[in-house]
Amino acid sequence: MVERLRRLGSLTLVVAWVALMLLLPITSFPLLSRLAGGAEVAPASILPLGWLVLFWFVPYLFKKGAIPRESIPFLFFISIAIIASAVAFFLNIPSFKNTGILSNEIRSILTLLLGAAFYLVTASWFSKSHARLASS
Repeated sequence: MVERLRRLGSLTLVVAWVALMLLLPITSFPLLSRLAGGAEVAPASILPLGWLVLFWFVPYLFKKGAIPRESIPFLFFISIAIIASAVAFFLNIPSFKNTGILSNEIRSILTLLLGAAFYLVTASWFSKSHARLASS
């Protein structure tokens, strides 16, 4: 029974990975992005990415899984971007198109975090197995 659940969980991760790879280019078309309300991130690809983050990446990290060394500059960039966004609250920045700085920063940080999740999941997924890279 436990083995069966483990295989089912593994299968859902593979299905989520395939869905992510198929949906990302399709939902990134500018026309579909405008239909989704001008979202910078492909909305349909968020679902399989969220599944992979919750059920593969987080357990992978708790099991002492390693993030590839090539991710260090990217994590440094993310840190600098978040610090710069936090410092922007102390600057007198006029609103643009009647939108305050908070709503722009929230959208930008969410976009940054989704991009980071996609990159870190992909880099870790491929570093675990070269067969996964070949099959993708």
